[in-house]
Order: sequence, then structure tokens, then C-alpha cells
Amino acid sequence: MSGPFRGAQGECMKRLQALLPFLLLAQAGCDGAQASAEAPTTLIVARHAERDPGDDPPLNTEGQARAQKLASVLEQAGVTAIYTTQYLRNRQTAQPLSERVGVPVTLRDIDFDENDRFATNLLEDIRLNHRGGVVVVIGHSNGMNREIYQQLGGAGTGANPGPNRYEELYVGTWPADGTPRWIRTTYGGKSTLDP
Repeated sequence: MSGPFRGAQGECMKRLQALLPFLLLAQAGCDGAQASAEAPTTLIVARHAERDPGDDPPLNTEGQARAQKLASVLEQAGVTAIYTTQYLRNRQTAQPLSERVGVPVTLRDIDFDENDRFATNLLEDIRLNHRGGVVVVIGHSNGMNREIYQQLGGAGTGANPGPNRYEELYVGTWPADGTPRWIRTTYGGKSTLDP
């Protein structure tokens, strides 16, 4: 295989990029109309990229490369909103995507002891302000991402706990009425920080 798609990592990215247009087509309707309140919302949830230990460290070299991969994978997805927490690693993960698609990053402060309340408030904000759009959430593995996933119908346990690993990307279709559907994929290859 030639070009930017090489090996297993390239195959995963190629599958994700092939899948996103179908999700977006279902969201926007076949006539290409603007997103509406009746259209499903596409929610893309990922963990922040790799960082060194510490209270609020920046992304390390591996994390910077992963943030660029995320921007490459999602640049044609029609992103309408990007949310992160206040932490530097989250903001730096979202920044390349924000710059590529011209969508500002919305910061939401999180208290890790209240992941359930954070997820509830975030999802209500998305429902009220970005319904029918394509929303990216750069979260944390400490329970925040799992809580978002569970509140929108994901099992959140066992082999599918929600976006927990650096390489994981969960793509959810959240209809105005009905049950959300989730697809788990990977991007950027295995992380040296994941077991």
C-alpha cells in the first residue's frame, strides 16, 4: 500500500475515513441540507493523547504525533463543535483539529469526583446547542469518557468500557428519537503507554 495509508494502522485509518461519510450522510440527509434539530448528532469521543507524568503536563512527542493523526482522520468529518476539559493535554490534543477545521475548542472544567454530573451537563449542552452536528469530545480515561458512553447507551463494561486507550475512537450516532449507536475504531497506532 502506498501514500499515507500503510500497514495495520493505515488500514484502521482507511476504515474510519470510509465509515465517517456514511454516518454524516445519515446525519445530514441525502439532499445535503444543513443539520437540523431532527437530524442525528454524531458524537466522536477520544481520550487525550499521550503525555508525561505530572499534575498537568503537556503532550509528549508521541502525543503530539497522535494529535496530528486525529486532525488528519477527522478533517473531512464535518466537525461542528469540539469540547475538551481544562487540562493542557486535552487542549493540545484538540488544537490541531481545531486549526484544520476552523472550529474553536470549547473548554469545560471537570471535577474528577463528579464524572456523572459532568457527562450529564456536557450531553445536555450538546443536545441544546449542537443537535444534528458532528461533535468531538476529547476526554479522560478516569471515568469521564465511560460515563458519556454509558449515558448514551454504551455498555461501558468488560471488553468495551468506552474510550479508555490512547488509540481508541468511539463514534456514536445519537438520533433525536431512538437509541444511540456506537462504533469503536482505532487511529494512530498502538501507544507505548497502553499495556
